[in-house]
Amino acid sequence: MAISWLPNVVIKDISQSILFSFTARDVSLQLERRFGEVDSIKLLRVQRDLCLISQNNLSMADYFTQIKKGLITIPHCTCGVECSSLTAAYKLIRDQQLLQFLVGLNDDYKIARGSILTMKLLSNAD
Repeated sequence: MAISWLPNVVIKDISQSILFSFTARDVSLQLERRFGEVDSIKLLRVQRDLCLISQNNLSMADYFTQIKKGLITIPHCTCGVECSSLTAAYKLIRDQQLLQFLVGLNDDYKIARGSILTMKLLSNAD
């Protein structure tokens, strides 16, 4: 049932690549091969767009949403081992995300931005 339904609900390019699949697993493998790998050009585009985002006339909520769409998600380790390198990597990614947000804020938030940066710098002095 799924095999007959899928080609009708995806765009033509995709439907042609799964049209001759015999099982749902075949369809799944075809789609995974096509979309499972990160396309370097798309990744570059997302990264460039993220660097160019600024608040301008956006509300704080809309600006945050725009930033959030472009940020990488931090994978969570489920092995249960507390690794200092992994913890440091998480902190580095979170700090980069905070800086990306602060960079694009309007000058109206200059004082708040400075305060946040000062707090972050002081917390790193430990």
